[in-house]
Amino acid sequence: MRLRNRRTQAAQSLASRTGPRFLESVAASGIVLDDGQRRAIDEIAGSEEAGIYLYGPAGRGKTVLATLFFDAIPELHKVRIHFHNFLADIQTLIARHGMSHQEAIQSVVGEARAVFFDEFHVHDVADAIYLTELLRTLCDGSRLIIATSNYAPADLLPNPLFHSRFLPAIDLITKTMTATTVGDGPDYRRRLVRSDKGFSSGTWISGSPEQITDSPTQVPLNADGIVLLATHMTDWAAHFTFTELCERPVGNRQYLWLADNFDAITMMGVPSLASADRDPLMRLANLVDILYDRDIRLDIESAGPPERILDAPSPPHDVGRTLSRLQSLHTTCGARLA
Repeated sequence: MRLRNRRTQAAQSLASRTGPRFLESVAASGIVLDDGQRRAIDEIAGSEEAGIYLYGPAGRGKTVLATLFFDAIPELHKVRIHFHNFLADIQTLIARHGMSHQEAIQSVVGEARAVFFDEFHVHDVADAIYLTELLRTLCDGSRLIIATSNYAPADLLPNPLFHSRFLPAIDLITKTMTATTVGDGPDYRRRLVRSDKGFSSGTWISGSPEQITDSPTQVPLNADGIVLLATHMTDWAAHFTFTELCERPVGNRQYLWLADNFDAITMMGVPSLASADRDPLMRLANLVDILYDRDIRLDIESAGPPERILDAPSPPHDVGRTLSRLQSLHTTCGARLA
């Protein structure tokens, strides 16, 4: 008990030392804040817990604020983890190296004294097992934890059939972390000035044909064990059809491989999202998440605008986040990508 208390005190001390540095970073950033963000900043800076859980709607600046806090932590041994990367790494360590859940998580976290887990969410009961073990490992008081999410802690794993399975993890969050929200307000991604590189430099072109004739010179790519056929490829960019990337049973490991190997991805033949089935839409959402978080340019040719995803019979989980990210692309109508 005494050892745990000393560990918790160390993490709380790190949090208290970070608070003033965080406020200085926010002031120096020049970011124009709304009322909800100011309240969240005050709660984060004044936290006496060993963790911060920052939640709220898509596009409200959660990652920006959490990054400022993470960068202000006066600790060299710190690590930033993203949802998709975490699951891929854990599954690899368990499947290929025979590690237990606990060993795999410890391998990913290493000796870090501060951990930033961006986009914390859970919809699948299998993922809930990994994430519960992650929280049990991280929330022992020895580390300062920062997490961002679209969900309040009590709303994680919202499926009523499985929600009870995640209650122990929710209890860990509420007991060991300061949970605060940025509140409702503007989606600031829609106000971003278009960049000349990275994800937001991409385009969404509406009015393109849904069906794309296969190229006679398709390029096979071994994407972490699954062959993907590119219609065109350069050293830094690859073109694919929607059928190849989203209608086939392609997983996040393949999307992570693409993000590791290319600076830009083009996807053609995307149907109106209002008519797309559930599984292809979930894969599209995962692809968008990964490319956005890795800041990889995405260009899309579609029969309709991105907003039609809201009209799909079975929109993907967290459709608001997906649409917010897609709307950061430059949209136009009728042209074709080169």
